Amino acid sequence: MSNPLWGAERCDDLAEKCRRIAALDLAREAMKGLLSISVATASLTHAAAVLAQQAPLFTITDLGSLGGFSDAAAINEGGHVIGRSATPAGDIRGYFWTAERGMIDIGTLGGTLSYPLAINDNDEVVGYSQIGSGAACLELPCTHGFLWTTKTGMIDLGTVDSETVRVVPLSINNRGEVVGYYHTFSQGRGVGHGIERPFLWTAKTGMIDLGSLPGDIAGAAAAINRKGEVIGSSYNCSVGTSCRGQFPHPVLWTVNKVRVGLGTLGGESAFASAINDRGEITGGSETAIGPDGTSGNHAFLWTARSGMRDLGALGAQNSNANAINDRGEIVGTYWSDTGPVSETRAFLWTQYRGMIDLGTFGGAFTYPAAINDRGEVVGSSNRAEFVDGIPVNRAFYWRLQAGMTDLGTLVNGRYSDAVGINRSGQILGDSDRGEGNFQHAVLWTPRQMVDDLKTAINHGPAGSEDK
Repeated sequence: MSNPLWGAERCDDLAEKCRRIAALDLAREAMKGLLSISVATASLTHAAAVLAQQAPLFTITDLGSLGGFSDAAAINEGGHVIGRSATPAGDIRGYFWTAERGMIDIGTLGGTLSYPLAINDNDEVVGYSQIGSGAACLELPCTHGFLWTTKTGMIDLGTVDSETVRVVPLSINNRGEVVGYYHTFSQGRGVGHGIERPFLWTAKTGMIDLGSLPGDIAGAAAAINRKGEVIGSSYNCSVGTSCRGQFPHPVLWTVNKVRVGLGTLGGESAFASAINDRGEITGGSETAIGPDGTSGNHAFLWTARSGMRDLGALGAQNSNANAINDRGEIVGTYWSDTGPVSETRAFLWTQYRGMIDLGTFGGAFTYPAAINDRGEVVGSSNRAEFVDGIPVNRAFYWRLQAGMTDLGTLVNGRYSDAVGINRSGQILGDSDRGEGNFQHAVLWTPRQMVDDLKTAINHGPAGSEDK
């Protein structure tokens, strides 16, 4: 190997040609150094890529229990969780969980059961609870809706009238407006044949009946967006029979409480399942009867400008939509009653790609439970594996760039499912913990969030270093 420094010194008294040779020697040595650095950098990059492929995308956290099993209901944008859990006495109680405080019992309205169903970003929780116990509650449902916060505890949402025997809140927005349905045993139907009615509750008005579409006598409100627009179903039924779900018609209650029927895709009935903050609505509708004398059910997108749009079914007979994000992206399921698509599969629909299949883990059932505003989808899918004749179900995470990822289970577990995901990518679900152990609610956290938290703990927030 030549020595460029020596060459430069020897050229001090020589001709220009010698100086150029020395300069070339220097350049060659510099290039060799750069090449060595490049090779080393490439090796490190490759090693990092291999480790990234081997490392899990998420860390799983056992949320614990109140003494028995626990399961998950919903997660908000702050990563706070609600669900229910059994106590050592066998009561079923609602819980509120945060990373700082762990799982806390939110109590009841007087009975032994409470069940939270929705939480907003202000940590206001709604659900239903028994208001008593004993013989009276064996004859009638004896449950009221509640609003719970860490400051107020559990508050009874009350009733619409004296005939109300059961109240079930299903959704709450960030303004604290609550919607759901209540049961009344009026009109001579008696126990077991009550009428469902949709309600809206606010701190100012209390509980009010939202009303049904003309010709219908029953209904239920399913969701409310940040503007106060409410969606649900309106339906009719015969005297002496249960009204639940008979011939539903999708309805939008505007912020002015005006009832708007959304129509159908040609069939007799339809239902609305979700609404985003832009007022776009999704659900499922019976289709018109075809030349072969049969009809199906198709997912739809409804907007005030375009009305109801058929999203198709990827060649199957049926599809239903169950969630929509603020970008108008929709997830749901599709299937056929007979034929090659008899299994239930998951789809994602977007304005630009239309409906696409999300894949499976090899089994016959896949269900997408939620989609966030980044287009990340979570749910559960059967594997091609059975235990005692029951298919093994696993929670999944899906994104366009990577497809479907198995989220795994707690230690010794085999089954899991995912029920929700927030904008940060935190995923809520459940996992078994092996034979002889109760199922627990779990939280999957993106590994990048965990790494960022560790960095903040070890080094403090950015800009806090001593200077």
